Amino acid sequence: MGSFPRNLSFVLAILSFWASPALSCICAPKPSVRRSLSESNAVFIGRVIARHSAWIESASGLGSSDYSFTFEVERLYKGALSSEVTVLTGRGYGDCGYHFQVGEKYLVYAYGDKELKTNICTRTTNMSKAGADLAELGDPKTIFVHVKQLSLVKAIAIALIAFLLGVVIGNNCLPRRGRGKVE
Repeated sequence: MGSFPRNLSFVLAILSFWASPALSCICAPKPSVRRSLSESNAVFIGRVIARHSAWIESASGLGSSDYSFTFEVERLYKGALSSEVTVLTGRGYGDCGYHFQVGEKYLVYAYGDKELKTNICTRTTNMSKAGADLAELGDPKTIFVHVKQLSLVKAIAIALIAFLLGVVIGNNCLPRRGRGKVE
């Protein structure tokens, strides 16, 4: 009975060494800004406005549980994006996922044709650490100005008020014609 705990410890030690590569993310040194720009499908500055869980299917039929982050894009250096874009990344448990925070602003280097993705092995970074990249990237090709959209109810209310004002002003300002008076 004395050898059972020792054997169990030995097995657990071997398993922990064997499993550790699967639980870690190893990145090569990050490429230069120029190389990252050329290899990325999209490069932009944006503020994270939402985070959602996402199930990503792979070509092999297997899938992974990742996060999808919605960004409000402010500046675009590469790619054809709208003012809001979704970027996928892992959860960060050894899958190289980037830890975005809702409300924070980031410089994002994204890859992928159908869905944009990023991870900690790219040059993606919080704006507080992006100074050197921004200096090298230069001027963005597009600057997005956020335009707040009205709800349908507000738009109808504004249109109705404008119509009524037009009727009132029209009735008071236009010359009145005689109504059936005979002189």
